Amino acid sequence: MSNLNLFKDEWESYALAVLPEGASGEQIVETRRAFYAGGTSLLLAVLTDIVGPDDKVDEAAVGALDSVHQEFVAFAMAVENGEA
Repeated sequence: MSNLNLFKDEWESYALAVLPEGASGEQIVETRRAFYAGGTSLLLAVLTDIVGPDDKVDEAAVGALDSVHQEFVAFAMAVENGEA
């Protein structure tokens, strides 16, 4: 499945709504990192607390979760490389 950039789209919408005009580069970077960290925590909570071993999940849901997971992995790698 291709990366749908679901979370990136949410970040862009959030940033437009929340970040003040003229926000510093550092404020944007730190806010984006916090946003992605929160999303990662939420995804892990959903996977560990809500979806149990006997729950059935359809292919589309698995694909969507995988796409968001790949976004988080790519973002974490970009942070480690000093790119985000």
